[in-house]
Amino acid sequence: MTSLEQSKNKLYENPALYFNISKSADTLYEWKPVKTLGTFLLDVEYIKEDQSFEHYFFHLNKGEYRISYLKESGCTYIIGSKNESPVQLSEAIIEHLKKSFHDIYDIEVILSYSGVNPKAFNGFDAEVNDLMNNIEKYQLIREIRIPCRVCGETFKLTLKKNLVEESEVHPIPVVCNHKGHAVLCYIDRQFHCRSTSKVNFAG
Repeated sequence: MTSLEQSKNKLYENPALYFNISKSADTLYEWKPVKTLGTFLLDVEYIKEDQSFEHYFFHLNKGEYRISYLKESGCTYIIGSKNESPVQLSEAIIEHLKKSFHDIYDIEVILSYSGVNPKAFNGFDAEVNDLMNNIEKYQLIREIRIPCRVCGETFKLTLKKNLVEESEVHPIPVVCNHKGHAVLCYIDRQFHCRSTSKVNFAG
């Protein structure tokens, strides 16, 4: 196996610790890998109560793992991931499963009822398991080589494919953190880095 193949395998290794879809105080659907004994109820309850804006991703560092979540159209989509798993992969998984969930189930009807039995969505396991077990074939992300003008190194940046493909403007600007400094990158339609520049941290 080449070093490039090893890098790709590591990128897609253990993409999620759990996945949850909730509405208000109710959990509609929950998935965990087989043989997972841990529970993430406190994470889910905290996110449900969070009053974050809709349509934006938020990320919380929990020490040994990370929570990423999105609130949209009355539902909250939550994924727990290992810290080494790319943030953009977590977002891509949420977006893919959100679309699949909406394609399969009538969300407007579901949200009109209270106390929905989560067992009604057990069939969604097939969708989630296929994605988690064969995630590389879905091609949700791309790795891009970035030449850093601050330190002179070349590093890999992981981006959601749809971030570039669905953008109305190209190249798209992306800010990333590299070894303690921030770098502004411009990515074209072919997922190549056109240019980079240093940007300053504030806060």
